Amino acid sequence: RWRTSFAHDYKYVDLSSTSLVTRVCSADGSLILATTQATLVTHINSYMGLLTDQFDAGFYQPGILLCLLCILLWTLCVYKEVRSIWLALEAVWQLPRSEHTVVHENAIVSLSKKRFMALLFTYITRFVIAWVLLIAGVQWLARTTSITELMLNAVALNAILDVDEFLYAGFTPVSLQVAIKHLEPVKVRYTAWRSQLESVVLFLLLLSTFILPYVSLLQPLGETMLAVKRELCYGNQTFVVGKNTQTQVILGYTTASERSGDLSVMERAVKDHKFSSAGDDARYIHFVPPGDFEKERTVTMEQESMDFSLCMETEMFHPSGSYYQDPVLTALVIPRLRTAAALGGIFDAESCEPLRGLCEGKDARQLRLICGDTCGCTDPLAFNWFRVPAYGCNDACLQIGLQKLNGQCQDVPNDENWHQLWDAYIPAVNAFIGGQLAESEALLEQVMQALSAIKQMGCSALAHPQLGMEIGSTRTWCEGNPTFFKSFAWKCPVSCGCTGPNPPSYCPSCSTSA
Repeated sequence: RWRTSFAHDYKYVDLSSTSLVTRVCSADGSLILATTQATLVTHINSYMGLLTDQFDAGFYQPGILLCLLCILLWTLCVYKEVRSIWLALEAVWQLPRSEHTVVHENAIVSLSKKRFMALLFTYITRFVIAWVLLIAGVQWLARTTSITELMLNAVALNAILDVDEFLYAGFTPVSLQVAIKHLEPVKVRYTAWRSQLESVVLFLLLLSTFILPYVSLLQPLGETMLAVKRELCYGNQTFVVGKNTQTQVILGYTTASERSGDLSVMERAVKDHKFSSAGDDARYIHFVPPGDFEKERTVTMEQESMDFSLCMETEMFHPSGSYYQDPVLTALVIPRLRTAAALGGIFDAESCEPLRGLCEGKDARQLRLICGDTCGCTDPLAFNWFRVPAYGCNDACLQIGLQKLNGQCQDVPNDENWHQLWDAYIPAVNAFIGGQLAESEALLEQVMQALSAIKQMGCSALAHPQLGMEIGSTRTWCEGNPTFFKSFAWKCPVSCGCTGPNPPSYCPSCSTSA
């Protein structure tokens, strides 16, 4: 259940965009979630001798080998105890019985019947306890999945057998201990044949307690461990999912395959500010009141663009701007600029010009919002893709672009710029849909045919009843798509019907002066 319920939940992705399952299965020491699963995977890897990305056991399995050795040592300890019990019972058994126990010159001459029965009961009880401890101890050791705990458990088991010695040394009167120590030993007849037979029996017992636990306990445990690791870590770890409760669509995105040595932008932001004082300016972080944090965290780029009523670059970065180097706006904008630059791999940017090459991507939303002039939001002839408020070009910058048209209602020529614009369409679509258009041969062929015709016909293609519609949509190129591209009426006002009476609402203001 953990793998299907929590491991791929988007809420548990860390600042480096690594999924929870990837962190668990790569033994990430910074985990504060799923520590039970992480510990289990670590134990399995060390017990079975596996690498983090290995799911089949090799010949060398350190945990099983060590467990077998611990079981062997535990078995030897128990057999030693059983042997001492047997010898003591044999010695008592050969002593004569009488009404009273007779001891002469520190030697036991005879045992009373009551004392004999008590000793017999004690030895049988010790014998049963020893065998119970043998079976329970073997099972306990065989079920210990941590190598460290395995060693500790083996030592703890050995201490159990010494409990009677501890009780004897701690509670028996010293005078009685001295008297017992001075008793003459009872001689037991021990022949060569008996010694050989005993050695064979002990060897067979050791062999059985070596083979049976491996076959019945350790081998199934190893198979279970491999199955558990496969269930927790096998397959694709690099994705997370979430559900849109309104549309009921299950969404997902691909995460990092591992935590790289390079810090993510958010990790870098934390690192740069973690030793700062409370009042120090943050390099990447824009601090907000606690009550506004969740609202600001979930605001859309379109809403963010609407909140910025100024074209920030022209008003704040240009010397002629009304708010040039304004301290309040600087505190608001500069962390955003640094973050946008860091997302593109540039960490020392303090102005927009060095970031010009990062403007075209789908993920350059914040950069287009802050550097609207550099990124073409103020250029009516810039590429249309992603030049909309939903991708960072706010209305203030777009209005500057409209003003630059200066009433010139003419279609752009069918030149190299027109061809480059449409050559960038497929990469833009791939970024927009988060997939590859080439995966659908039929759709790709349709798109290629349409693009070829548009590049050949120029702006006049937008007035064509079939070519004038965005491919796979009910919107026209002239109308634009507020979630993808700016209206083509800016480039092709004539073909989009902007020069006639009652022009459409998406036409630029130049249509009124035509």
